[in-house]
Amino acid sequence: MRDSLLRDRPTMAIIDFEDDGSSSLDLLRHLRHAQSPTRAILFVPCLDGVLPIDAVELGVDGLLLRSASADSVMHCVATVADGGQWLDPRAMKAAYDRMSQRHTPVVDPLTRRERDVARLVATGQRNRVIATQLGISEGTVKMHLHNVYSKLGLESRTQLAMDVRLRENV
Repeated sequence: MRDSLLRDRPTMAIIDFEDDGSSSLDLLRHLRHAQSPTRAILFVPCLDGVLPIDAVELGVDGLLLRSASADSVMHCVATVADGGQWLDPRAMKAAYDRMSQRHTPVVDPLTRRERDVARLVATGQRNRVIATQLGISEGTVKMHLHNVYSKLGLESRTQLAMDVRLRENV
């Protein structure tokens, strides 16, 4: 399957997370390493077992529980097809809880501008678009992102997007 995904480069792949998860994560890792344009949606069995937090950190485009409703699946596929990221809220909360255990939380609050930048990152905006919307330079956006990552103990845009979504849903 990996070879055909890398060779054929489909627009989207829906991957079923296997019990040990290793081959599913390897497939996602290979797609990312090869800089494949293939958008990846991962189905996970449940929240009780091994949650594919590594898939989230690898930048999976969609994350669904196998028990997801048909509406959730259609919403996920549509969002990912449009270039967005869709993570099941229950899976996202479990992933965030596990990520929080990996990172020491920093208690420094974000400034208003850092929160503005973080919210726009969570909607999938790129630095140039964020700069234009906020009337600041792209370099200033990068500085704000550096500060946000540092304050929240995060390492990626995906982690930041998850953090923002969880804060807004709580």
